[in-house]
Amino acid sequence: MPANIYQDVILNGRVIARGKTHCATRYALLRPTLESVRRPFRLLDIGANLGYFSFRAAADFGATAIMIDECEELQDLCATSKPSSVVYLKRRCSVADLERLAALDHFDVVLALNVLHHFHNWRRAADIVLSLGDRVIIQTPGTDDIWADDFALAQGLIEYLSALSPRVLGEPSSHATPDGKRPMLLFDQTKSPQGEAESGIKLTTLVAFNCVYPDAIDFRKELRTCGLEQHTGCVFDGKDIHHRKVLAQLT
Repeated sequence: MPANIYQDVILNGRVIARGKTHCATRYALLRPTLESVRRPFRLLDIGANLGYFSFRAAADFGATAIMIDECEELQDLCATSKPSSVVYLKRRCSVADLERLAALDHFDVVLALNVLHHFHNWRRAADIVLSLGDRVIIQTPGTDDIWADDFALAQGLIEYLSALSPRVLGEPSSHATPDGKRPMLLFDQTKSPQGEAESGIKLTTLVAFNCVYPDAIDFRKELRTCGLEQHTGCVFDGKDIHHRKVLAQLT
């Protein structure tokens, strides 16, 4: 594990190394949102890094936590601890990838923590991320976080997001700028009372986005077994594959 790590490292439910990004404070701010989802839920963690938030959501709430990043250390952590209800899609997402993901799947909660300001087309990336879930939590450098990477892009992003009138969950300290803040913004787009939930992530998404954990299941083979020509939907909840009929053919 690198000496200067970004997130706290969780192994077998225990923090074994501290990162530089105030993970416990940030988790405390978003936890009430997770508690408000009154059923097992699917969480998408874009730019998951070392998986801190996904591991905790899976352990605390039984959530199916889907992590997207391109991080060798995260793959090693998954292989070592074999967490339940966690999926790792090993991919560095582009705007085109986000568009494809939005066409394939939808999630109860989406986390995009300190990641969107790294997209040059941050406006399009933000719009797609906001379409991906019922509750979307975005964190990005604030106006005083002057030593943040891609600070100029972050200023356009925070102005754009603030104009959408999100709920501000808090303003944790920046790891980059002394006394700088990184607002955490909630976009609650739940349109109706919570009913029956999807049980997991679609196998089409797992195959398209390079699922490397769990590694004991051949998802391509399972997808063929589902029989897409029969319009059969197949989803994985982090433990088991479920088959169900859907209205439209998965592509």
